[in-house]
Amino acid sequence: MCRLFGLIANRPVDVSFSFYEAPRSLRLQSLVHKDGWGIAWYEAGSARVYKEVNALFESRSGHSVIRKVRSNIIIAHVRLKTCGERKIENTHPFVYRNFIFAHNGHIDRNWLDTVLEDEYKRRIVGDTDSERYFHLILQEADRHGGDLSAGIRSAVGMIIENCREYRGLNFVLSDGMRLYAFRYAPVDVYYYSLYYLERAPSHRALHTVSKQTRMLIESKAIAGERAVIISSERMTEDESWKEIPLGALVTVDSSLTPRLEEIL
Repeated sequence: MCRLFGLIANRPVDVSFSFYEAPRSLRLQSLVHKDGWGIAWYEAGSARVYKEVNALFESRSGHSVIRKVRSNIIIAHVRLKTCGERKIENTHPFVYRNFIFAHNGHIDRNWLDTVLEDEYKRRIVGDTDSERYFHLILQEADRHGGDLSAGIRSAVGMIIENCREYRGLNFVLSDGMRLYAFRYAPVDVYYYSLYYLERAPSHRALHTVSKQTRMLIESKAIAGERAVIISSERMTEDESWKEIPLGALVTVDSSLTPRLEEIL
């Protein structure tokens, strides 16, 4: 069980506010989801990742790491382990080549091993169902000529039709050009929440928001920043977070226009 965060912006941005200052910051979420945290981003076109097995709220390096990260696509995760021990190999986000992935949920790991081809199983370095889910998506994308959206639809369909034991399938994924987010759970749907926010600071009526959020929006407006944010929880109380429907895939490219597709 985990909490997800993803961002795609029109220019490299920092996420210090989301990590430490927002009313429902990742640091606060890590008080419960305390079995590790990580952040992944793109730098000069290549995926980078930083992870720790200790909780974000007790991390001695977290602030300095987050201050240094600036990217137009960022994915982060705070973990509450259900499958796999507390170690770096099991900590999200997972990076393979230029793909970044983080998951919230549970899928029968043994079943995933039966549907993954050897080529894809050899890529796995940890013990989690989540890393296997990631490579199942990549496997199915390869089967569909590299079409990541088709790979997502295929992998999700396989799980729902054939796997007897699964709960949340929520994830955030990037190929370096787009941000993808998917939400589905057959149980505990309120826990397996997922939202998106279109943050265009220059268009906001600043008198309607808190002082904390107003300062953030003003700074983003001055910098000319626009972004779409994905989060398991509404991180602020006074912005227009929209719930992603169950079974919906959200795709956001450089236009920063979220495209919702119900794939279930």
